[in-house]
Amino acid sequence: MRCRSIALSLLASVLIAGPAAAVPVYVTARLDNGPVGADLPVVAFSYDVKKLFPAVQSRFDQWRPVPPASVAQANKLIPPVPSWNSFHLVHAVQLQDFREAFVKAHSSDRELVKLLLPRFDNVFRKYGERQPDQSPSDVLASEDSRQIWCGNVTHDLNAIISAYNAGVGGGDAANAQYRELYARWLGKRNEALRLAIGKAGGNANLGYVEANTNEAGLAVFDVPPGRWYFACQLEATAWYKPVIVPAGGGRVLLRPEEATHEIMNLAEWIGS
Repeated sequence: MRCRSIALSLLASVLIAGPAAAVPVYVTARLDNGPVGADLPVVAFSYDVKKLFPAVQSRFDQWRPVPPASVAQANKLIPPVPSWNSFHLVHAVQLQDFREAFVKAHSSDRELVKLLLPRFDNVFRKYGERQPDQSPSDVLASEDSRQIWCGNVTHDLNAIISAYNAGVGGGDAANAQYRELYARWLGKRNEALRLAIGKAGGNANLGYVEANTNEAGLAVFDVPPGRWYFACQLEATAWYKPVIVPAGGGRVLLRPEEATHEIMNLAEWIGS
């Protein structure tokens, strides 16, 4: 009996010492006129990133690779349209909505939209605005008419995108060398940041958790209980709020009166 008691007590101590289970946290960001809306990134950091990150970054800035002139246009590169070897309904829906999504994503660059949208329109005029209805002959065919439509549209859209990307840089040897050097530099900086997070009492293996808001301005997180720092940026409006997450999770409201007008570089902070 005594041996069983000792074994149970040891098991209990292991369970207590183990990592805390994640709990749900509901974060809502609001402006004076209502919620911030959908698709706004919100990041929860397990450490005080505003305090810790600049100290680490400053040590590595002097070794940061300098991009060649053509890479200055890299932020204008357009990602290719994904393709699948087999037909997926979601692929067809994305293709049908491609032009609308493209205009929305590049609404701030009217010249880009003016340049590429007519070319995209030509692709859909060529193959059809929407995927064709399934034909009885498709049942026994190795590739039905919807798959063929998806493949043709994807191929021609990516040909336009590739030609555009080649025109703004990103394919020559200098750019390839820079990307390799930058990846090495970023890896070293991120490792130094991870070690600093551990020393500062944060979770080195879970430095941050990212989520996007829905239409109601709500972002949902699953994080272990403890101190977390929630950061959110909407143009010139920013929130940075330390919160103690209890064992049962909870709700966090980023209020309008808590916002500032600083510019937080969340992409740098999360190491991308």
